[in-house]
Amino acid sequence: MSFNKRQIIIARREIADTVAAAFLPFERSAHDAATNGALTVAAVLQAHAAAALPPSAGREAVELLSEAARFAAIARDHIVKAHDILRDLPAEHNLPTATGAECPPNVGSAVIVPFASAA
Repeated sequence: MSFNKRQIIIARREIADTVAAAFLPFERSAHDAATNGALTVAAVLQAHAAAALPPSAGREAVELLSEAARFAAIARDHIVKAHDILRDLPAEHNLPTATGAECPPNVGSAVIVPFASAA
């Protein structure tokens, strides 16, 4: 696909806002998924204990939920790392930054310590 110089200039002016409009909701949903995954595992374990169920009751469900929550946390970490990279691209390539997007200060990627599944 070929572009003329004018199209490239327009695309470069719009790139940050275009990417931010798609990326920021994706980043928020990844954070929410990681949070909800951890809360769900905690709720299941607390309910299990409150109901005085045998340790083996629902073991496979707890294992699957724990693994899903771990994957959500890993996905969130990947997105945080991608955000760090995207944040640096405008300076590296003389591109504009997003105009309306809220971008948190660059405090580095979150460190995720995956918890082991109940295997």
